[in-house]
Amino acid sequence: MNAIIVGIDANPESHVAARQAVRMANAQELPLHLVTVVRHTFTGTVQKGTDEWFLDSFNVAEHMLLALGHELAPRAGYSTAVIKQRPAKALCAEARRVGASLIVLGCAGSTAGSTAGLTRNTVLQKVRRKAPCEVLAFARSRDGAVTASRGVGEADELPGLRAARGHLLSMFRRDVTSTRASSSSAHRR
Repeated sequence: MNAIIVGIDANPESHVAARQAVRMANAQELPLHLVTVVRHTFTGTVQKGTDEWFLDSFNVAEHMLLALGHELAPRAGYSTAVIKQRPAKALCAEARRVGASLIVLGCAGSTAGSTAGLTRNTVLQKVRRKAPCEVLAFARSRDGAVTASRGVGEADELPGLRAARGHLLSMFRRDVTSTRASSSSAHRR
């Protein structure tokens, strides 16, 4: 199965990456495989009035992934995985398990300000070193601009994926340019 893996976490950048990934998945008619990592498990109950809910970290994470998958609605469908493991190791193992063509990540924090900053992200570095496929990362700088960075893991890049990635990056750059132009004209008014 060829699929596009999207690493999802609590950072808004992972949702930016997921939206870019769904565009690519739709263009290639590939399913998305949404993956999140639970580092620490918890269980507990929440009570409000006479209602009581049992919560655990895996169910909360799975519910979040299902809601995001439903919102994104990729044409070729989606699947989800909640994994208790280190993020880079989990993403690479899951990419091997499903035979992924691409891993898409969103990067946050102080390293997300530029394409050069993307290369300093520790999880991204580890995924790029160990990935069985190509890796595409998106980040948002402090001024709100989104940057993209690509890299190839252990596997050779597939020609069809290279063309699709090029098309996605050109659409991404066109969107960013038109958004900046719209923002500039809106500020001049």
